[in-house]
Amino acid sequence: MHVPVHQNNLDDIKVLARNIMDTYGLSEWDFKFCNGKQLHGKANLTQKIISISKIHAQYEQNNKAIKDTILHEIAHALDYNTRGFSNHDVQWKKIARMIGCVPSSRGYGISTLPFSSKELCKFIGTCPNCSKIYYRNRRKKVACGICCKKYSHGRYSKKYELIYHDNKDFIKL
Repeated sequence: MHVPVHQNNLDDIKVLARNIMDTYGLSEWDFKFCNGKQLHGKANLTQKIISISKIHAQYEQNNKAIKDTILHEIAHALDYNTRGFSNHDVQWKKIARMIGCVPSSRGYGISTLPFSSKELCKFIGTCPNCSKIYYRNRRKKVACGICCKKYSHGRYSKKYELIYHDNKDFIKL
């Protein structure tokens, strides 16, 4: 698969993130890029680190989506600093809106990445029982969570262990 060559400058994004973090009083928090392929960003609340996926940062064509990702994670940091925990509940959404973020738990709906996170995964795991598909970058011995919950009282069962094959749509960046 051909991926359009559009790369953002990571240094510019790091400066943007640091400036926004400082604006909201998060000077004790660190910023870094992570190698996440199935996420756009994350906030490590205990280590006080806000991370943005390097792939998302480099290839996202919509700068608003990058800024929204940064704001999303900052909302988690602010929520954590206030309550000692954070999730995507009403309180977090209130903070997200207050700082100008689209309050979505899954989304970043304005993203224009020229590929999906599924295309960045090397393997596809399939449940032998229900045929649910899982996208993975490693062939780990895991079982289908849905079937284990439904048929094994929530316990691991080799009967529902994923069967892996190569992802034919995999893009190596």
